[in-house]
Amino acid sequence: IASMIDVKLTQKIECSGFDELVLKVMGKWGSVTYSIIVIIFLFASMIAYLVIGGDMIISWLSFAGIDASSFKYRIWIVLIYALIIPVVLMIPKNFFLIGIFSAASVFFIFFYIIATIIKTIQYLPKHGIAKTMVIAKFDQSIFSSIGVYALTFALPTVVIALLHPYSRDYKDRRNVVMACFIITGSLTVIPSILLYLIFGDDADGNILNSFPSNDVLFTIVRVGFFLIVSFSFPVLGKSVMCNWSQLIFHTNHANDLPKGKYVAVFIITTLVPIIIAMFLPQCKPAIAVGGLGGCLACYTFPALLWILSSGKKWNDKSNIAYVIFAVFGIALATISTYQSIVDAIDAFKGISFN
Repeated sequence: IASMIDVKLTQKIECSGFDELVLKVMGKWGSVTYSIIVIIFLFASMIAYLVIGGDMIISWLSFAGIDASSFKYRIWIVLIYALIIPVVLMIPKNFFLIGIFSAASVFFIFFYIIATIIKTIQYLPKHGIAKTMVIAKFDQSIFSSIGVYALTFALPTVVIALLHPYSRDYKDRRNVVMACFIITGSLTVIPSILLYLIFGDDADGNILNSFPSNDVLFTIVRVGFFLIVSFSFPVLGKSVMCNWSQLIFHTNHANDLPKGKYVAVFIITTLVPIIIAMFLPQCKPAIAVGGLGGCLACYTFPALLWILSSGKKWNDKSNIAYVIFAVFGIALATISTYQSIVDAIDAFKGISFN
């Protein structure tokens, strides 16, 4: 729904991206607010990538007979990994190499799905469905889940930039957006359901950790995901640098900054996610907290932009549905963030810091 609102807005207001749309409709402070929200949910993804990358290295060390699962070892593993791979990849301004591996990530995703299907076929006939599996439930954890999904499917924040060179016909754009949701949703739902049938409530926050370290098939899958997160980190990092550049130096393109300012923005962008990832034992809390930005960007901002661009009062009957949608986004962001913080605290319980 939010994406359809955005597509409709492009019919009314000429813009090349969501940030430009916000600036034209909401002015300077709206643009600043949106930039901060984007930084929050992009940082959340970058933190999750570092946590996942560290988990993969620990699993490989375990496969080699080295136990590095202790919290004190994990801190150093995440730090060293972050500095020698993702951060180094952010240094070049040319994205040629990253682009190659980003394209290859599509292959790794499909390999993951195939591996999941193979494991399901092997496991279920022998062991059956996990006893802790439930058909449905409704409790407070649903709000952190909504935060995760808001971040995962934050299409409204990028849809305009993606569709800019495409046909301006509404039906054509609507069909592209719907096809994108169906494809990405299917790629997410199919393996998630299958692995939930296998592990139930015992599934780890990083599902790949649910498989033993000596599982050859999922060791290969871990290699694929390691490459995905390692090369996705600098891509998101460049976007965050542009947001910081806009906020601090009023220049949207970080590459245009003088050397000193560029280095300052680079350090801020990389240092924050590294420090948090070093001390965060699971990636889910980071993603869920990032849902604060996802909920606001996906639900609240499109509705507010429509109301402000309509030229009518907020309580006009034609705007009531958009007001409800905006409030819906704020409520979800608030509740999901609270629940995510609770989940993050729980994730630290029982961890040995020795």
